[in-house]
Amino acid sequence: MKTINEDVRNMSLLVLSELASTWSLARVLVEHEKATTSPADQPYNEREILTLCLVEQFEGLVTATTLCKVFGLHHSQVGKMVENLVNREILKKSGEPVPKKSGRGTQLELNPKGTEELKKIKLMIARRFAYLFQELTAEQLKEMYELTKKWHMAAKRKVEEKVFAKLPDTDFIKV
Repeated sequence: MKTINEDVRNMSLLVLSELASTWSLARVLVEHEKATTSPADQPYNEREILTLCLVEQFEGLVTATTLCKVFGLHHSQVGKMVENLVNREILKKSGEPVPKKSGRGTQLELNPKGTEELKKIKLMIARRFAYLFQELTAEQLKEMYELTKKWHMAAKRKVEEKVFAKLPDTDFIKV
């Protein structure tokens, strides 16, 4: 006889499998878009976009050293990317060191222009996924919105844990 936990586990595996398949197809579409768009129409590469997202979502914690860890790049490569974004007035170096727990280096911040650019980038990314919601009702969209907020918080916790060495929060575990 199956237990509730087995049913939940099996359903979780089905959902994760579907999510992985959908993610793979979405990545194919992103790569196809990059291959069929001229570089002049792509003002930011993926690492630059991810950098802007990290700086926005983890305010006061992101440094060049953080980016080296995330991307597996040498300091000189990250330094060039950061300087490019600073020169384009997208990012600024705050001059404030990051607290010791988070690593060394100067905090990176979005400039007002960077904040506006990131809004445009997020809208562009969101439009890439619009096809996923064409078959959903208004009620299903509301449910999806609530689910995606939970997914976002879970992903943010995992980034805090992996990238910023924050101990995992166990408050969400139901006993």
